[in-house]
Amino acid sequence: MRTKTLILLFALVIATVTATADEKNKFIVRVNGEPIGTEEYSITTDQKGYKVKSVSSAKEPGRIKRTDQEQLLESDFTLKRYSLMSAEIEGIRAVEANREKDKIRVRLRSPQREPQTFSVPLAARIIVLDNMVVSHYQVLLDSFQGQPPAPNHGFLVPQSLTLEPGGVTQMPREQQGTINGKEISLRKFSINAGGLIIECWAEAANNRLMRVWVPTQKVEFIREGFSLAGATQAATASH
Repeated sequence: MRTKTLILLFALVIATVTATADEKNKFIVRVNGEPIGTEEYSITTDQKGYKVKSVSSAKEPGRIKRTDQEQLLESDFTLKRYSLMSAEIEGIRAVEANREKDKIRVRLRSPQREPQTFSVPLAARIIVLDNMVVSHYQVLLDSFQGQPPAPNHGFLVPQSLTLEPGGVTQMPREQQGTINGKEISLRKFSINAGGLIIECWAEAANNRLMRVWVPTQKVEFIREGFSLAGATQAATASH
């Protein structure tokens, strides 16, 4: 009986991971209210940790720029490995971050420049956060693990080789929205990343990311099929 129970539990775990892996999260990227590209990511979790893969595309003069990103974290969201590769006009830009004993080492390779390296001590609540990679915000929300957000974080920005101090605040009042016509309740979070203020909306039931707004840069990421209650598209883009 015990063997059958273990087999059943194992099958449930595999089914859960497979379902998560198959779920695609697609976001429209807007700058100044104009759509410039998309990002699509998938997340898998199991007893060993948490894995994120994303592909984004953005319009540039005469071409479409593609960026591939991957993160691998421990089950407590400690970073194990990070990579980002972007095809630019000048060539390939690549960023890698790896945990090495008690530190995280970041390597940046870009066209027509010498490779650069940067290291930070390994510590709790260090989250990779590039404000133009929307899946990073989902990782941040998931790292709360059902608890209120911590007031202090370290935000590792690999592309600029910096570690920014910051924190996250949850707004006290829930808001409403719809996803594919279904009404949902939303939590709103304010992120301070080295002085840059970013606003996030997530489904209250499961912290599934719905929208990100960077006011100073007028950059918006909005999940395909999502609408914030009481806001027209133009108002949403200028909020």
